[in-house]
Amino acid sequence: MRVNSIKAINTSIKDDEKSFVKYNILKQNHIFLIASLGLSIAAFVLFFVKGFNKSVDFAGGAQIEFVCKLHASGQDVPNADSGACLKLAKDILTEGGYKTFTAKIKNQSIVLQLNASEAKAQKDIDSINELLSLKMQQQGIDIIVEKSDFILQSFSSELVFKSILALVITFIAIAIYVAFRFTLAEGLSVMLTLIHDAVLTIGFVCLAGISLDISIIAAILTVIGYSVNDSVIIFDRIRSNKYLLARHSRFFVISKSINETFSRTIVTSLTTVFSVLAILLFAGHVIQGFAFTVLFGVVFGTYSSIFISSALLLYFED
Repeated sequence: MRVNSIKAINTSIKDDEKSFVKYNILKQNHIFLIASLGLSIAAFVLFFVKGFNKSVDFAGGAQIEFVCKLHASGQDVPNADSGACLKLAKDILTEGGYKTFTAKIKNQSIVLQLNASEAKAQKDIDSINELLSLKMQQQGIDIIVEKSDFILQSFSSELVFKSILALVITFIAIAIYVAFRFTLAEGLSVMLTLIHDAVLTIGFVCLAGISLDISIIAAILTVIGYSVNDSVIIFDRIRSNKYLLARHSRFFVISKSINETFSRTIVTSLTTVFSVLAILLFAGHVIQGFAFTVLFGVVFGTYSSIFISSALLLYFED
């Protein structure tokens, strides 16, 4: 295999070939590659500088999610002000001697996450709930606990290891499949595209501050599978056209293949996007992190399958 330079790639299409290439997407291929390289570097920097917003699944400790209601009789009890309730919860925990915790508002609910050193057993969660309930009632507020999770630190460490292992096994399995199905140049283009998609998706999770839990790992695996499916379809068409259009230039063969699969790729992506949007609108906030991650991954996975993997193939030649 050899790597071509930019000057060695002829991006011109003959007059009699133009009717077969409606969208000359790869004419400015170097721009897409430079942009994606820049985004990938930014994602790496973001990962090391900001890092993940780890959920209790991966950090260990406890997470309590509750809603504040004004203390009143009757069924229709209005919610208390979320900002004031958040400040009050922080003050109660601080006065109670808790130091390593985070608190935030999530869809009108208050989410408290305590470090494994602060919550070592289920009884600690019960004590915190009792403390919050008692102190809040003194301020005329009742709390309704919607979710209460406790994870041992040893279990969370094991979950982190298994998640990383799942990602590694997925990449190895795809690499083996690609090695048998495609040439070295094609396989290398597919694998670099997958790494690109995974890195950008991880960068998005860090940037958006999405709580990293097991559902986000599932979302990243979904994005990887979706992306490789798109790339395989395009590369299959390239492989077929390579023999049918042997007298034409390599750039024309790749460009024509993209045009032949373009509508199918876009329509498939749109149907997936609509499904994910339905989850975002109607499934509630519990699965929003998963849906946002998949939505981002599908959009960028479609982009990379069309603009990046095929562009890389121009530079890699068997």
